[in-house]
Amino acid sequence: MSDTGSLSSASSKVPSGALNTGSNFAFIEVALSTQVVSGDAFAVACTELLARAQNAESNIKSDPRIAGFYARNTLELMVETVFDIDKWLSRPRHDTTLMSLIHDSDFKKNLRHY
Repeated sequence: MSDTGSLSSASSKVPSGALNTGSNFAFIEVALSTQVVSGDAFAVACTELLARAQNAESNIKSDPRIAGFYARNTLELMVETVFDIDKWLSRPRHDTTLMSLIHDSDFKKNLRHY
């Protein structure tokens, strides 16, 4: 699993104030602006997810390889955050790669199929 870095540095990466309405991830900014509790671990993780997703989005035309890296990195952090927050899930002991996490039977059971 890749190093997710420091979540506390995320707040410096995400602009405050006006929404970036051109972003596919503006909904995260809205949710964070209305529901953030100081010191909330979930809010910190969402802020970092937003920063990484916006990095992927901003590089998609100029450098698709970098965009792919940030997209994968965002997905890894998102799945790790689900395992950290959901107390019913426990990480597989044998392998903690993204592939093993998303194919974990308990993780799959928690997903809703639409």
